[in-house]
Amino acid sequence: MAGGDDAKHILRDPAIERWATTREQTIKHFKFTPKNVKAIMIFAVAVPVAIYELGVADARAMYVKGQRTAPPMPSLFFSTPSGPAAH
Repeated sequence: MAGGDDAKHILRDPAIERWATTREQTIKHFKFTPKNVKAIMIFAVAVPVAIYELGVADARAMYVKGQRTAPPMPSLFFSTPSGPAAH
């Protein structure tokens, strides 16, 4: 069958077992450090905002060209042009 008695004969490396346990129980071992906070801010805030802004910029460009009929969603940081009538 799958595995059988072969599991008894596996040599386990204590360092790898310790690493695996720490990795599986992250909540017990996680500490806020400046490095962790920086990574959290980048991946939880900066990346989603950048993706949103790229989408808004693309929608705005299509709206200005007349390829999109609905006005784009408002940008978080940049002003939205008035649309095809502005050009």
